[in-house]
Amino acid sequence: MKWDKIAGVRRELKKMAREAMGREYIFSVTFACMMNLIPWMVHKFLGSHWAVGIISSTIRRCGFAGLSIPLLCFSLRIILRNMLIVLPISIFVQQNMRVGAQDSLYQIFWAEEIRPLDFIRFGFRRYWHNFSGMMMVNIRVFLWSLLFIVPGIIKHYEYWLTPYLLVENPELTPKDAMEFSARLTKGYKWDLFLFDLSFWYWHLLGLLTFGIARVLFVQPYYYLAKSGWHIYLFRMADELSDADINAYRAQNAERNGKR
Repeated sequence: MKWDKIAGVRRELKKMAREAMGREYIFSVTFACMMNLIPWMVHKFLGSHWAVGIISSTIRRCGFAGLSIPLLCFSLRIILRNMLIVLPISIFVQQNMRVGAQDSLYQIFWAEEIRPLDFIRFGFRRYWHNFSGMMMVNIRVFLWSLLFIVPGIIKHYEYWLTPYLLVENPELTPKDAMEFSARLTKGYKWDLFLFDLSFWYWHLLGLLTFGIARVLFVQPYYYLAKSGWHIYLFRMADELSDADINAYRAQNAERNGKR
């Protein structure tokens, strides 16, 4: 019975995600892109192929015989400069951008009012609160991943809801938000994994279209559907009624409007 129910939930969340994307397509695509903008920058400017490309280009132009120490130092200086610029952005900006974008997509999913810069308001208004929470999640998932991959995957789904809880419940400390997420996802981590797995053919479509479909459809579709799990798991954990859920959403919408 549970498997049939969960499969029905997945179908319903995907249907609601498509409807939400139809209502706010531009915002959906924009916020989904924001979640991956910084990782793309890191890959683009700090990827190993990029660093090797600079040095290889220098060698091709000058030849090994003409490769002087100053030229090599110049290449390394370019790499170091980009590391000093991009890495701090990746560490101190990316986490909050993801928090803000995820919560903005959550608002779109539930047909709540959204504004162009809401992802900044949600992610950066309580900067250290959101930043410390996401860093704690990343560090804990990374450390568990050192014990082989599976424990890290389990912890990833255990803290799945932390970004939403940080924004919607600012009275929670980052540690409390992580513990609350763990309680909400208890018994549902496998279901969340299957939910991710159900998008495999959409991600394949993104690869086959050289990333075009991924940007214009797959990413916003996935993140919108993902945001719907928040309320569902909240209801399952506390056995709340639909009226309680609507009251909870209204309370959070009012709180977010005052920020």
